[in-house]
Amino acid sequence: MAAPSRWVVLVVSLAGEVARAEDSGVFPMLGGSVGATFDSNVTRTAVPQGDVSLDLGASGGVGWTSASRAWGLSALALYRGRAWATAIDWSTHVLAGSGLVSWAPLEWLVLGLAPSGGYTLAVDLSRNGPRFDARAFVKVLPADWLQVRVGYGYLWRDAVDPVFSTQLHDVSALVRVIPLDWLAMSASATYSAGDDVVFRDSSDGTGTTSTRRGARWGGTSSTTTYEAQQVFAHTVAVSAGAEVLLPKGFSVSADLAWVTSFNDVQPWSSWMPSVLLAWDLP
Repeated sequence: MAAPSRWVVLVVSLAGEVARAEDSGVFPMLGGSVGATFDSNVTRTAVPQGDVSLDLGASGGVGWTSASRAWGLSALALYRGRAWATAIDWSTHVLAGSGLVSWAPLEWLVLGLAPSGGYTLAVDLSRNGPRFDARAFVKVLPADWLQVRVGYGYLWRDAVDPVFSTQLHDVSALVRVIPLDWLAMSASATYSAGDDVVFRDSSDGTGTTSTRRGARWGGTSSTTTYEAQQVFAHTVAVSAGAEVLLPKGFSVSADLAWVTSFNDVQPWSSWMPSVLLAWDLP
């Protein structure tokens, strides 16, 4: 499933609305992040193959909030890189542009739309191609310490090899609790339906015949080859995490996600703990 990668871009584009909610007028938006993720089944294979990635992100742009603080706009240029230690062909770089339009008709209600478009560059060149995603959301703030957000998202991604081209629709819900000025905790659930890619070991020449090579696992001295197969899947992801706000715009967060894909070819599940150090222009 492509969702974890997509969420990073969407979260960055939505961050401006949260971080600058009290500002008015035009203001710069800059940010960066470095982190690590462990995926217990990065290859989406019948026998899980776990790996750890180095995650890098950067964003820059401008935002605007009306004097009444009812309307907000932002435009950002985004970069996200994910380098896997062993899963060579799963490593990617994403360059994108993102926008956000938000409207707060009431003090406790925010409506928003966040489109994003860009290009994916991968170690496996067959995964390269343009992408577009968009998310519409409703955020409710029943108390200063509580936020509830529900949304709908769409992802379209093209690739050199059609097996990696995907379309996904999803619905999600998130609850964020802020018990202290420096601490936030959240839990979320997402259901998505659409294209997924599973892999089978084809080192012995008996892999699926529907696609080309697929992907490599390992270094030059010992490499396992997997073949990719596109399937239609229903995917569920749940996560819980905590964020500690530090001085000078820094924050540290930790998250644990569980993802499972239901399909007729090769169902799979994965645990994904992650940590992230982020900075946003104060």
